[in-house]
Amino acid sequence: MFVEEYANTFGNATEAAMRAYGYKSRNVAGVTGYRLLRNDNVIGVIEDIYARAGLTEEDIAQSLKKTVSLGSLKGIKLALKLHGYKNI
Repeated sequence: MFVEEYANTFGNATEAAMRAYGYKSRNVAGVTGYRLLRNDNVIGVIEDIYARAGLTEEDIAQSLKKTVSLGSLKGIKLALKLHGYKNI
């Protein structure tokens, strides 16, 4: 559930956790999202979803730049770094 929502929210782990698990607290959802993104199995599934969609890291980064607010930028940078993306 989380990985599908993560892809649907263009890499917003907090929003994905809120949608997937019904959290009302952004703090709790943020911690959950962060922990899930540190799990190699979760990262592998997310990478598979992006690969099946034909998305590159550059595509994802460009999409994020267009759609995010400054408040979520820190989390997105962390997510990209966790994926090994260096040019942020």
